[in-house]
Amino acid sequence: MAFKDWLKRFFTRAASSDGGTIAAASLFGPTTGFPFSSVDPNDASAYGVNAWVHACINAIAGAVSQGRLVVEEQSKGEWHTIGDHELVRLLERVNSNTDQCSLLEQTAAWLALTGNSYWQLLSASKRSKPSSIAVLPAYAVSPVRSKGIVSYEILSTSGKVTLDANEIIHFRRFSPFGGDQGMSPIRVLETIINTDTAALRFNYAFLRGGGVPAVLLTTEQVLSDEEAHRVQEMWERWAHSSRHTQRPIVLGKGVTAQLTGASPDSTFIVDLPKQLREAICAVFQVPPAIVGIYEYANYANTREQIRLFYAGTVSRYWRIIEAGINEQLAPLWGDNIRVRVDTSHIDALQPDWVQMAQVGSALTGGVPIMTVNEVREKLLGLEPLPDEWGETWWGSAMQVPLASGTGESLPSSQQAPQVPSQSPNLQPQQDKKTSSEADQQAQRDYTIRVVRVGAVPPHRANAWRKAALQRRERYEAALRSPVEEWYDELGQRMVEKLDQVVQRGLFTRVTVPSPEVILFDVDEAAELLEEKLGPAFIDVLEDAGNTTLREIGGGGIGISFDLMRPGVKDILLARTVHMKTIAENAQQACRESLLEGLANGETVEQLTDRVREWALEGKEKHAETVARTEAGSAMNGATFEAFDMAGASAKQWLTCGDDRVRDTHAEMEGVVVGIDEEFVLPSGDTCMYPGDDSLPPEEVCNCRCTLLPVFEGETSDELSLGQEEE
Repeated sequence: MAFKDWLKRFFTRAASSDGGTIAAASLFGPTTGFPFSSVDPNDASAYGVNAWVHACINAIAGAVSQGRLVVEEQSKGEWHTIGDHELVRLLERVNSNTDQCSLLEQTAAWLALTGNSYWQLLSASKRSKPSSIAVLPAYAVSPVRSKGIVSYEILSTSGKVTLDANEIIHFRRFSPFGGDQGMSPIRVLETIINTDTAALRFNYAFLRGGGVPAVLLTTEQVLSDEEAHRVQEMWERWAHSSRHTQRPIVLGKGVTAQLTGASPDSTFIVDLPKQLREAICAVFQVPPAIVGIYEYANYANTREQIRLFYAGTVSRYWRIIEAGINEQLAPLWGDNIRVRVDTSHIDALQPDWVQMAQVGSALTGGVPIMTVNEVREKLLGLEPLPDEWGETWWGSAMQVPLASGTGESLPSSQQAPQVPSQSPNLQPQQDKKTSSEADQQAQRDYTIRVVRVGAVPPHRANAWRKAALQRRERYEAALRSPVEEWYDELGQRMVEKLDQVVQRGLFTRVTVPSPEVILFDVDEAAELLEEKLGPAFIDVLEDAGNTTLREIGGGGIGISFDLMRPGVKDILLARTVHMKTIAENAQQACRESLLEGLANGETVEQLTDRVREWALEGKEKHAETVARTEAGSAMNGATFEAFDMAGASAKQWLTCGDDRVRDTHAEMEGVVVGIDEEFVLPSGDTCMYPGDDSLPPEEVCNCRCTLLPVFEGETSDELSLGQEEE
């Protein structure tokens, strides 16, 4: 046999042999196992093969999903956020199985993995606007070019489906090779991933063989083929038997064992994997601490790595998503509509005010470089101070001002300008309109929405308020208990995970686990909270609706509250999304505590105490907030639906009337709008009732406001408002 033919047959056998299997995973669900093999650079299999690829993509997708897609409308050359718009509803309720968080997560994950991501726009007809969005598997989509991209081929279980270009939004990363598709980072990492996979396969085979290296047996005796085969079988049985691990084997006279091939050492076991993981993280631009590598991390540089990750890596994904939406989706509603990713709630992207204050102090003191007002405007984005103090050049405390803001020298006898008696406004500028323009716009909005103010007499409103507060207290107590149980169960799960970490040897003097190993899963926690809180929430909805109907009609209406109304279903659907938000906030609070403990070198016992303190704080503090917020949303949502069932023509905003009412709600006291109209808050936010899910968290959390019904053709004194329950 020629050497060339022998070599071809050898590698054919090697390629077809079973080298062991590992569990492969598709992007958002498990698939069947597959043999160790080279990674196709255009295949999503790298996500299921390599742990660091998996970790980096999860980190990117999770961070991108924290952004909020907001819709803006251009008016008089300026962009303003709008809350009630068809595009807003489309992006918030993507489809029956996906919310905005999952939409961003899947889009970013496909972009990071394959360099491409695709949205399919679903509509009732080709002429109508999209009513839902589906994220397509990137590996199943192929652009078809003919004088420009005119269609996309989708590979499905039933064959290929062709979609028009206006039915697909294509997000893609940069590719130097041109064409219609972005470049996957996996192409750059192909060799590195294959090397890591080969090292893993070697270690797996080595350990599976009991840690016995390859051996060449030699003897001075002449052995027949049958005797040589029998000796080989004997050695293989011994080497692969777990009972013989770490036990010697006795060889006969004249037989020697010589080690062949490579055996693991510190370089192969420790240094090589470390170099490979660093290369993978570098290509994905994910700092080590983000994926749980704290070998060189402390509290300070971990915070800086998080900031760099969001400001650099994650922001680029947001820009790609913004560009795709604004090029292909937003124009369907006009050229004056655009979509922006709101990051104002992400801590890592907020200004470091302490550092900025130090810089500002250095620029205005000592040898001054800027005036106070210049620092406020250019560095802090604040309004200038209205008097001379902000325009004066200042030196150190031992010096006097040298010149005024106009450049004129100040006489030595002149006293320095006095510091303003009132504290300046330290809030960043959010709107460049003058106050008069903003007031006029707010007045126009208010005039459009408001029917009248104070339609219900004060004594009737007070009676309704008192009855509503009594019911709310009962509802809060019913909802708080399930939330407390939820915190207890999550805390116990994490304590058990800590015990498992110790048993598996992941927590030693030289290695510490990632917080993600200890933390609960957000989706599982959200399902658990919905399971515990859901029945009580439905009971509150039904009771609040029926009680409202009885109070409006004095028991004479003769109808029961309908839980199958579309509005009630929307309330329940919004709660499902809210459960995940609660779980995410709870997980983030626990993560920050664990990160601080790990950075301080705390023991397992101390980390366990942190978990228990987190659970206790959740029960004593956050459970009350969740219960009050959920009770308000359920009660007011059911009240609004009951008003509509009873034929009310309008509704009136009613606060608790004490000093704890937030300013934006205090200004809404007594405001009446049509039953199908939205309230417009001073902040510009709109809602159908207090606690409406369309409001931002700062307008919903701990809100205690409620509604009053207004009927046309009847005086308020004729209504049995506020009848106290037996």
